[in-house]
Amino acid sequence: MENLLGPGLKQERGISRWTALLSEPELYNAAQGAGAGALSFAVLSWIVATIRVGNAVRENIAEFGNLSYQGRRRLGMGEVILPEIERLLRDDPPFRNVAAAFAYQIVQQHLQIAWSRLQVDLQRDVALLTVEGQRWYSRGKDYGGGRTLSRLPQALGWMQQIGLIEANGPTADGDLVLARALKVLSRGATA
Repeated sequence: MENLLGPGLKQERGISRWTALLSEPELYNAAQGAGAGALSFAVLSWIVATIRVGNAVRENIAEFGNLSYQGRRRLGMGEVILPEIERLLRDDPPFRNVAAAFAYQIVQQHLQIAWSRLQVDLQRDVALLTVEGQRWYSRGKDYGGGRTLSRLPQALGWMQQIGLIEANGPTADGDLVLARALKVLSRGATA
């Protein structure tokens, strides 16, 4: 991954940027059509996130504190993702084992959040899965993005932190990223 992103790699305000065509929207687009292979793209997204903001999180740059908000509970960058990527690089396990462990961690995190919401309000049952021993079962609920809580304020804050938007709208970098994202989305809509 570092060889792919290395050419043109530079750091600016704690964010790594590169000229290679691989970007987070490209990974998301590829994952949508990957079926069971989408889990591989999830692991790759952790690697890209580590390259993109790992140094800023390790250096405790204040603007990146939200990436570790609630630590292990929310799969925080500093508490979960960076140590896990470092462990994978050190131990070099088979990718199949990595994907299985990643899936397990994601399901456990989903259930922990669902249970914590149910604990506060018995009517707020957001769990999509249930676990019995080592088996996972679907609860038959459809997932609709944003049905539990809007993430727009967080997304706008992140875009402002990394210099994509300002009070008057998008920055020059923001216009470039928007054009790239729209290109990816237009390909996905016709596929």
